[in-house]
Amino acid sequence: MITAALPEEVLGYIQDPSAVMTLYCNQEDVFTATIYQYNGYVRLYDIRSLIEEYIRESSDKPYCDCYFELIAGQSTIISNRFTVIYSEFNFPNAASFFANHFASTRKSFRIYREGQQYIWWYKDTGIIDDAWYTDCIIQPTDGSAPKVVRIDEGSNKNGGYRYLWVKPKDIQKIIDENDQLDKGKILSFTIHRGGRSMTFYVTDEQPDLTISFYDGFYNLAIAELYAVTTRKLEVERNEATCQRTTRFYDQQEELSFEVETSFLPYDEAVWLEQMLSSRSVAVKLASNTSRQILITDSTSEISDSDNEKNKLKFTYKLAKPEQYKLFDINGQYFTEEYQDQFQ
Repeated sequence: MITAALPEEVLGYIQDPSAVMTLYCNQEDVFTATIYQYNGYVRLYDIRSLIEEYIRESSDKPYCDCYFELIAGQSTIISNRFTVIYSEFNFPNAASFFANHFASTRKSFRIYREGQQYIWWYKDTGIIDDAWYTDCIIQPTDGSAPKVVRIDEGSNKNGGYRYLWVKPKDIQKIIDENDQLDKGKILSFTIHRGGRSMTFYVTDEQPDLTISFYDGFYNLAIAELYAVTTRKLEVERNEATCQRTTRFYDQQEELSFEVETSFLPYDEAVWLEQMLSSRSVAVKLASNTSRQILITDSTSEISDSDNEKNKLKFTYKLAKPEQYKLFDINGQYFTEEYQDQFQ
């Protein structure tokens, strides 16, 4: 099941005046309450909030195995166990979706050659083997027409939660070091895991802003944005005058950043709305440095018109107020040739 499709209420039939109902997730007691019966039934409402909160706070995977325990008098009833996958989106057949899709609303990504993306999927135990392979479109080193190169990764029949860090430079390294594969520069590649596929279009243009967030499937996603950022510093302080001298006190500073993206494809613009509503967002400051941020204001008006130029605008600030500055570790050495502009 997916969390968005969980029932609004869970019923239990008892003959005693009350019962103790407990919800277990991954063998942990998530919620316990004494519930009094009405017309022979006890009811527990809104289990979706309980399970989603457990996954966000306690689970290291975007799903959990659940069951109910009902104790009434001397009787104990345990429900069938069921697996719940985190999803803010409701769709008719969750089993079919996860058998044929990665856990994402995207079908493709644009990715920086030095960048990375995270994808995951869920596979039922006992289903036939999944064929694993990656089809790459490369530009051959001899300058001939682009061609397809397949990286065969075998097959896998293990079920449950699986994930993959996607890095173009790692795939490029496999092509460069495998003597049985044609050599060339990767232009795009499609990752296949059974009936699932995801295409990545590789670009050499470095993004202006890289933001990581948890999307609607509680999946760690990375947004590479080409955008203009405006830095704004607001200072609030009070004045005090003593012996005809005025000074400031109780000073508060707030640094925020206004971001306006370049034109976005429709699918990417809709996907980025999940970033605006995400509970956990971080901005990349350096190769191995990131800071948690709060998106304080956002504007998202997305049209599916072919002529519409969709953009996103949002404002963020650092969760921990601080001014952060990156410096060149090699020092500030001027190496460009001087050109006299006034000859």
